[in-house]
Amino acid sequence: CIRDSFRTLDRLQGQQMTAFAPMRGLIGQAVALGAGYLGATEGISATAGAAIEFETAFADVKKVVGATDEQFENMRRSIRRMSGEIPLAATDIAALFAAAGESGVATEDLQSFAEMAARVGVAFDMTAADAGESLAKLKTQLGLNVAETGDMADAINHLSNNMASKAK
Repeated sequence: CIRDSFRTLDRLQGQQMTAFAPMRGLIGQAVALGAGYLGATEGISATAGAAIEFETAFADVKKVVGATDEQFENMRRSIRRMSGEIPLAATDIAALFAAAGESGVATEDLQSFAEMAARVGVAFDMTAADAGESLAKLKTQLGLNVAETGDMADAINHLSNNMASKAK
């Protein structure tokens, strides 16, 4: 009696497995398709998101820098190239360009100012944005050009390295 019940259950289970086998394959394919779709859309979204963030940061540069379309294109290329050479994201470099432009750095000096601010940020153990802001204030308040501001930063760094003080 019990053995018959188990046989019946085994037979029903076998029929169920046979009936639902094609559906398991379809479900597996649907899951795989969904995972592939999700991966592709997330990858595209991340790439598009980074491009949008850069364009937003670059719009800030355009607000404060007076330049021709060609100069802006050159700046855009320079920022992207610099992001591969120095340890800063393109959006952070664009922020340095904007801060420099806002403080009156000439268009042709923006790149050298941004490079200097990135180096100073590393040397003084501060963010590049803070370094850029501090350098822009120094430049403006002391009436220095970009090269003189760099010399001043180098002197501060030298004193900091050779005395019991911090450059910040």
